[in-house]
Amino acid sequence: MPALFGPLLFLAIAGLWVAVKRRGRSQLSYLDACATASVLSGLGLLSLAPHQEPRFMVPALSGMVIASWRWHRAAPRYFWWLWAVFNLVLALAYGVVHQAGVVPAARYLAETSVFGSPVCRRIAGSPADAVCAPQSSGAAGEASDGRWAAANVTTRALFYASYPAPRHLLTQHSHRADQQLSRVKLTDLIMMEDEEVRSVLSAQPLVRCALAAGTDNGLVFTQTEQGCFERSLLAVPASADLARIRPPGSSLALLPIFRYQPHVNFDHIGEVVQKPMDRSTFNVFLMCQK
Repeated sequence: MPALFGPLLFLAIAGLWVAVKRRGRSQLSYLDACATASVLSGLGLLSLAPHQEPRFMVPALSGMVIASWRWHRAAPRYFWWLWAVFNLVLALAYGVVHQAGVVPAARYLAETSVFGSPVCRRIAGSPADAVCAPQSSGAAGEASDGRWAAANVTTRALFYASYPAPRHLLTQHSHRADQQLSRVKLTDLIMMEDEEVRSVLSAQPLVRCALAAGTDNGLVFTQTEQGCFERSLLAVPASADLARIRPPGSSLALLPIFRYQPHVNFDHIGEVVQKPMDRSTFNVFLMCQK
């Protein structure tokens, strides 16, 4: 709560303490008692929840303001300067850097994974892998030069240790049939246990790293069935411990294709403080096999 409310918390505690000490509990106003009870009951109940975040305590702001309103005029001027600086710092922290890479990553996915009339060209020496890109026209089926026109192209995007991507940024806005053949399937891993995350990663289709390294934006897909091509991406902040979720004995490798900075997950603030430049980024990796 000090990190969320700052000086207001200490003013509310001091005001309540003085009111109780000087006037006695029987003299405490009904309004002050209700405001204090609402804050303390909410704090107590939320403390029992297994998943806790500072934003859950935002409704307590009104109760704290009511409980301390008599002391606002008595507060010295430096208190209000401290209050202004505190709110400015929090506005920058939560409005600019907190989870800041999620929306840019979603826009990147929309630009590189949601397009109309996809055409996939097979890579020489690898019958299962292909490079897929948009093309304005083309007949359905496999052409003589190894291309699949109007192929079904799917990007599996897995978000770990971050907010899930806003899905409305990845929707198709065309009603044409050939504009519906490339899509993004989002999977949110944040609420999963490590073992479950490893199981999900092991089930993803993988391309060959050697083939993907020389392509732009990692637009290499592997064929899962006739005319259907897929790739798997892992979106994760640099502060996350990837060793915890790497499947044991797997040939899985991660090829970086997108990077955004600054991005801070305040659940990992300890790791970010240790190496702020290296761990304040949000990365999207192409999942491939060595």
